[in-house]
Amino acid sequence: MNKIDIFSYGWIYDAILAMLFIVAAIDFFGIIRSIRAGGEELSEYAALCVKYLKIAMLIFAGGFFLIVAFTYGYDTATTLIHGFMGFLLIADAIVSLVIKLKFSKRYVNK
Repeated sequence: MNKIDIFSYGWIYDAILAMLFIVAAIDFFGIIRSIRAGGEELSEYAALCVKYLKIAMLIFAGGFFLIVAFTYGYDTATTLIHGFMGFLLIADAIVSLVIKLKFSKRYVNK
């Protein structure tokens, strides 16, 4: 069976991969910055920046990448890229959901 190469899909698929990686990286830096700043900053970040629709998008995109990584016949590099992106997006969704549930109510109640 011939291995499928990720770069055969074209630049649009590669751009989607890059954009999803950038979303997770920006979330990482935003969460770290908010945690270092303190409770009010974290509550504001949770209320204003973390949205449930974004969390759902991260879960579906991460799930898609994990399914692709473990069920399709890609080469090793492509499987690693999809697996890494899947775990990264799922981890971002979990951390964002915890922050949203734990800290956004404090900001709204004030």
